[in-house]
Amino acid sequence: MKNFKQHKILGSNGPVILLVLFFLIQILETQAQQISNNGTYISITTGTFIGMDSITNYNSATLVNNGTLTINKFNNSAAVENNETLATTTINNSGTFENTKTITATDIENTLNFDNTGTLTASNTVTNSGTFTNDGSFTAVDLENKETSTFDNTGTLTATNTVTNSGTFTNKTAGTLTATNTVTNSGTFTNETAGTLTATNTVTNYETFTNDGSFTAADLENKETSTFDNTGTLTA
Repeated sequence: MKNFKQHKILGSNGPVILLVLFFLIQILETQAQQISNNGTYISITTGTFIGMDSITNYNSATLVNNGTLTINKFNNSAAVENNETLATTTINNSGTFENTKTITATDIENTLNFDNTGTLTASNTVTNSGTFTNDGSFTAVDLENKETSTFDNTGTLTATNTVTNSGTFTNKTAGTLTATNTVTNSGTFTNETAGTLTATNTVTNYETFTNDGSFTAADLENKETSTFDNTGTLTA
């Protein structure tokens, strides 16, 4: 009798290879997807890596990130809590956005509430038309605080180019603000006691500017009909 042997195409590692292929397909599909979260609670667990085109979070939805999330565009009009790593090109926030760990973005636009207690880095522009609070480390090229908006800094804020304020901007006690280029104020700008403000170029005031802390600038210009009060340390 002939001894016939059964041959397996993938050998003993067949199930493992198929499982790996399955997950590779899933990863490729995930990277091409867009997530629209309408009113539900989504939690990304620790150790999870997700890459995709965009996320839209709206209608009383909550998204909590405890993993690593890489996307092109993040649109939020509900609630977001980032507790680990978020890398994105743009963030458009018209809801509540909280960062407790690490965010890297190109542009950020906030029209409601944004709170940073972690590390936030924007390689281009941050525009605030709502309420923005920085209690952590915040770096941007350009920072603009619009009319009727509020920006409070109690952490470390670095603008590698310009800071422009036409709303209410407060560098609070223990806050450190550094502008590599210029600071322009056409609203209400306050540097509180124990606050540190450093501008390596020109500070121009068109409205109300109050310094109760430490203020250093290369040049200072206070325009007509504007108000500049200094009870701290001013070096220009």
